[in-house]
Amino acid sequence: MPFDFTVTPISMVWAAHSDREPASEWLRQQVEPILAQIEGVTP
Repeated sequence: MPFDFTVTPISMVWAAHSDREPASEWLRQQVEPILAQIEGVTP
């Protein structure tokens, strides 16, 4: 980008009862590396 900008921290939050739900685990596995890339951090 031709200008500097700051990235707002992003967190994932979910209900405890869905913590080990396979679909929820899959979604978190997909989202985590994308967010890490945006924030410039390796998961």
